[in-house]
Amino acid sequence: MANDSASGKPAMTGVSVPMWTKTNSFIPLIDVIELFDEKSFTWVVLSFDGSGTYPKGLNWAEFQDEVDLGKAHLTWASIQEFASSLDQMYEGEIVAYTAIGEPPVIEIEIFDSTEYNLTVNNSEIDEARLHSGICAIISRS
Repeated sequence: MANDSASGKPAMTGVSVPMWTKTNSFIPLIDVIELFDEKSFTWVVLSFDGSGTYPKGLNWAEFQDEVDLGKAHLTWASIQEFASSLDQMYEGEIVAYTAIGEPPVIEIEIFDSTEYNLTVNNSEIDEARLHSGICAIISRS
């Protein structure tokens, strides 16, 4: 990962991943989440609009309350379960922290059912593996 010449810290890497392949195959959120094999992060759903099954057996309104109150914190296992149980996420933002209160190391923004925008600010995430995974997702038919 490149360094910011002023601070010497890892520079943020941003990439957009379409939600649909060229052959109109849907790319689910779980495929994006699993690009990051990071079991030590705390994942937080900051905003959410989508359909499917929600964590802890909550219904949509209950989960939305947790999101609005800043209580939608998930472990690696629970973010995987959540992401795989969604039919689709239309809009929203999910971030990952090494520690709450620190800047996020991963940001996933979902726009208008069309794309996932990923921002990574962690030198321990293998950028080549991330880009390879994204290419593999996008090239599926």
